[in-house]
Amino acid sequence: MSSERFNVASHHSRNNRNCSSSTWPSAADQTEVGDSYQLLGKRFRDDCGDLDDASSPGPTKAKRIRNRPRSSGHRMSEEARQKKIDKWRKRAAEKRKKHEEIVELDKRPCEFIRFRSDNVEVRKALRRSHGYTKKCELPVFEKARDDTKDVVLTCPPPSEEEQKVLGSLCRLTDEKMKTLKPQTVADVEKLSLSSNVLIRISKVVPLSCLDIIMQQYKRLVHMGFVSYEKNQSRSATPALHAGVWRRYSSTACIVSEVWQERAPPEKIKALSGLIQDICQYFKQHILPLMLRKIQQYYPEFFKLQGVIADEIGKIKGIAEYPEFNLGGPFSTFAMKIGSSEYIHLDHFDPRFLLAPTGILTGGNFSGADLNIPQLGGRMPIKAGMLVAANMRTLAHSSSQHTGDRLAITLFLDNPLLISALQNATRIL
Repeated sequence: MSSERFNVASHHSRNNRNCSSSTWPSAADQTEVGDSYQLLGKRFRDDCGDLDDASSPGPTKAKRIRNRPRSSGHRMSEEARQKKIDKWRKRAAEKRKKHEEIVELDKRPCEFIRFRSDNVEVRKALRRSHGYTKKCELPVFEKARDDTKDVVLTCPPPSEEEQKVLGSLCRLTDEKMKTLKPQTVADVEKLSLSSNVLIRISKVVPLSCLDIIMQQYKRLVHMGFVSYEKNQSRSATPALHAGVWRRYSSTACIVSEVWQERAPPEKIKALSGLIQDICQYFKQHILPLMLRKIQQYYPEFFKLQGVIADEIGKIKGIAEYPEFNLGGPFSTFAMKIGSSEYIHLDHFDPRFLLAPTGILTGGNFSGADLNIPQLGGRMPIKAGMLVAANMRTLAHSSSQHTGDRLAITLFLDNPLLISALQNATRIL
């Protein structure tokens, strides 16, 4: 068998030497090479059997594999394949439990869900109800001290009184429900809230990927990019927003920051091109890893992915710039070097289903723990970790930090969600 493998390799090298860049081997030569490979494959199967068979004892028992009768050549049945998938899913769940800390809360923190947009009122309410001020230093959650473990904060099912409040606030208002199609209304009623209030997952994205994003973002800052949203109620550090939203216009559109139209004319092309490169890298290498983890803990929210994707697909210019299409259920992401040091609520996040917001960190830093006064503690977040929670109801901020910290925030714009539901024929 070794001599035949050598002949095949030498045949390939001979063809490569005789062929120019525009000339391929003849059909006869290709057939000869193909037949040689088939012969090698046939002898390998005769010796080792069908390794795809679900009943195979595994590669460590080589003697048993060699003595097995020849396979019929058919792939494993769908039933056997499903059993194999279920087995590995069970093993993955058992492994995840070993690295997961569950914290059960007394109730879901939703006391600020009625607040609209004034973060000053949020701080006053925190001072009255929780005694929290800017100078307070919250203790670290005990079960969150181990950086190698995932942390999940869950809440019990709501009582009848809480269900009445949550049912009206965490869904859509009566006025919005009247604008939906009948089948969409029926599907909305079937969706339920996740019991998970906050999750922290370690080792979601390789640090090398985050370092690439950070270096490109530093280039952007050095070139003098213009931050269009000066939100001093959250942070003094500017952030770049990209993707699509319907925050400041009557129809959904690509976030205007990516075009850098307010920058000096000689810099617009370079700045917008670099932003597109950053978005393309984020969408290709980081976004899928974030979505996979968030979907594990917020599956009901991901049932909206189809209607959000349809709504994004209708936006003018999105076909020409696919790097700004996140594909749902999230529509926008923001990135900055720094942190949001002022306590605040994310007012533009949806109340519907208490949609989560994803926060990913990278860089070389210490500190910047996530302060959550309503829960009476703070959550340490290291580089490469992912945090997801409904930041529309949880007042939050970051503690002081040293070093370079990259923060990427993934969220869904509430006006865009409402528009998507109004235009949808059904959800489920």
